[in-house]
Amino acid sequence: MSLGTRAASFGTAVLLAFAIDAAVAQPASAVPSNCTISRSGTSQYSSLCTAGTGEHQIVVDWKFVNPWLPPDLYTSYGPWAGVGSVSTTTGIPGGAVIIGTAVLLR
Repeated sequence: MSLGTRAASFGTAVLLAFAIDAAVAQPASAVPSNCTISRSGTSQYSSLCTAGTGEHQIVVDWKFVNPWLPPDLYTSYGPWAGVGSVSTTTGIPGGAVIIGTAVLLR
């Protein structure tokens, strides 16, 4: 095989590899970003994402501090909201201990 034939074969193989890679490449996954969590009073938490695409949801884990009530861990969810909209959860009882907050993305 001559040098020119080998170079042409190598070039064809490289082009074929790029074509296969492009054919099986997955589309970019875009999710919300630049998200913040805020608290209003003792029972309302909100999330707001201002960039990206998709939806976000506020999640708050909490438990009671009253020893006469069950020591279970509870989770409150806000509705799914689009970028630029607010997801808010309410109904967390006063005196509850907040274990953690998070923003779910999809």
